[in-house]
Amino acid sequence: MSFKSKAIEIEATQAVLPNSVFEVEIKVPYDTSKQQIGANGKKADLNVGGILILPKGFKLAAKNQISAEIKAKNKGVFISPYSTELDNIFVVGPIAGKTHQELIFPVVAPDPEKNSEIKYLTYPFYAGGNRGRGQVYPTGEKSNVNIFGATQAGQITEITTSEKGDSTIGILNSNGVKTSQIVPSGLTLLVKTGDIVQTEQALNIDPNVGGFGQEESEIVYKIQFELLAI
Repeated sequence: MSFKSKAIEIEATQAVLPNSVFEVEIKVPYDTSKQQIGANGKKADLNVGGILILPKGFKLAAKNQISAEIKAKNKGVFISPYSTELDNIFVVGPIAGKTHQELIFPVVAPDPEKNSEIKYLTYPFYAGGNRGRGQVYPTGEKSNVNIFGATQAGQITEITTSEKGDSTIGILNSNGVKTSQIVPSGLTLLVKTGDIVQTEQALNIDPNVGGFGQEESEIVYKIQFELLAI
């Protein structure tokens, strides 16, 4: 697989009070003229996705805690906790990249009166943003957003194309053993019949136009002082 690192940006308030609602914005910029290969082998606009890892105790704000302005900006965007146990980690995507290069996470700060583990300290937090499709399916198989390498060294004896556009490449090694492997549709081959290839040599042009970026920042959890009447 080919991994590409691309920058992201974080915008967030530097200090928060107990029970306060605030926003963390992850910017995932990219060249919108670029297109990715879809699962069907055809060109499509890039997706984006994001992950935000906050200290334990910080949670995703409830709908009634989110301002109308943020609701409008996040229309059609579904943000969710990573799991029931890890509810301080939030994920979003994949969603349309052309209209969502700024991912806004509405967050509520914890209440130290309800959680004795919360201290008035400076906490680090981490964010990641991705452009493009995933390179591995949940089954562990490569998606078509990859370079496919030759499974053995030898000579390419044939290349056939299916109705779906997949290319089947036959390679004969020096011992007379022939292997066949499939390069998914939508990918541009680098090889032709008669070529000599080495094991793991790229058979297609790298189609991955996306990339992942990560950043870290910090937030100060401040105590709230109240003035008492004398």
